[in-house]
Order: sequence, then structure tokens, then C-alpha cells
Amino acid sequence: WEVDKFEELHRSVIEKCPDTDKAIESCWRLSNLYLMSSDEPRYDKAIEVLEHLIAKYPDSPIVPEAKNRLLLAYKEAGHPDKVAAMYQELFKLNPNPDDRTFMIWALEYADALAATGKKNDADTLYQQIIERDYGKDQLEARAARARLNRK
Repeated sequence: WEVDKFEELHRSVIEKCPDTDKAIESCWRLSNLYLMSSDEPRYDKAIEVLEHLIAKYPDSPIVPEAKNRLLLAYKEAGHPDKVAAMYQELFKLNPNPDDRTFMIWALEYADALAATGKKNDADTLYQQIIERDYGKDQLEARAARARLNRK
């Protein structure tokens, strides 16, 4: 339960041994600590350490998981601009996801765009989600229709 001590130790590893696998592990464990060690997650601290991990160790095998966690932290901390930027990068790297993946990603991307005031771009994505549903009435298509109907 000595959260402060663990934080201090992991930060020490990150600062004193930055070119080791232990530093990468400490970044990950520190993000765990920030997200799970108290009643309220400390998203700002988790964001800081995850951004560091991704920037400093872009070739680490843990980067995909770190990006997923960072995306969640951005959403929960109320940073729709950063959520939108991450989805923009994701679609750039994966321009042709399967329909199911597209619908999941596009809904979150559109919601982030809408939250940043880019309503027309968001509406375009909502419409694409509905089109790629092919009448199956999946959750994402229902959500997209509801968001379009709120006009």
C-alpha cells in the first residue's frame, strides 16, 4: 500500500536507467499504479507516463497496449482532441479495416470530432457507420443514427 514509494522507485528507474527494458516496464507499471491504486484514477499522471513510453520507446512491443491505454485515459480525462488525433493516426495506418472494426473505431472517432466542434466531419462518419452496417442494426449503427437524429 506504499503507493508513493512505488511511484518514487519506478520514476527512479525511468530516470536513471532510461535505455533499459526495466525503464519500459517501470513506465507500464507506473501507469498501472496511476490508474488502479486509488479510488479515483489519476489520468493526468497516466497520460504523462504513457506519452513518455510511446515517444521514448516507439519500437517496444508494449506500444500497442500503451496506445490503447492512452486512448482510454484521454477519453476518461476529457481530451477529445487527443482522442480524435489518435483515431486519425489509426485510420491512416489502417486505411481499410473490416466493417466491424471500422464501425467501432469510427463511432469513437466521430464522437471525439463532435466534441471538438467538427460536427460535419462527425456526421459524415456516423453516416458511413450506418452504411457499413448493411441493415443489420448493430449497436454502433443504432448509436450513429441516434447521434444524427439529435440535430
